[in-house]
Amino acid sequence: MKNLIMDYDAFSIWRIIGKTELKKLSRLVIDVNYKHHLNQLSFSHEEFERIYQEDVTALPDSRFYGIYDRTGEIIAAVKCQKWNYSINSFIRIKSPNMYRRNYLYINGENQERIKNFHILIGGCGLGSVIAECALRLGFENICKHPGIASAQLGLGRQCDCN
Repeated sequence: MKNLIMDYDAFSIWRIIGKTELKKLSRLVIDVNYKHHLNQLSFSHEEFERIYQEDVTALPDSRFYGIYDRTGEIIAAVKCQKWNYSINSFIRIKSPNMYRRNYLYINGENQERIKNFHILIGGCGLGSVIAECALRLGFENICKHPGIASAQLGLGRQCDCN
């Protein structure tokens, strides 16, 4: 099942609320990642089922959106997952499999090097976005310094700065 959010001339945006459409979304995500990062046109059924089951598990606490073309094919996807601030979520985030999807483009040795590499980010405005991207990639030793640009006027646009 899906609910229409917006309809445009060339495409429409839908909120995915059922497993049938979620399966299409999961297939698109893994298909695009395999083509883009590995230059492979196919993937194993087990890999697809693993990703799909992750999405099914996340469905109650997430919002999935699909962009569909006029033929009804899903052409893009967005997943917004709620973090419930519980200790279980923290433990899951710190699991050894935290970056397992990175294996498509970063081997285990390089992922370990990234994990242990130290980064200093000066400026927390744009630096906040860069820090978030670095964290998602696997960097775990990040020092952020607000610097001179961290005037009171700019604090509302800066993440994690006080």
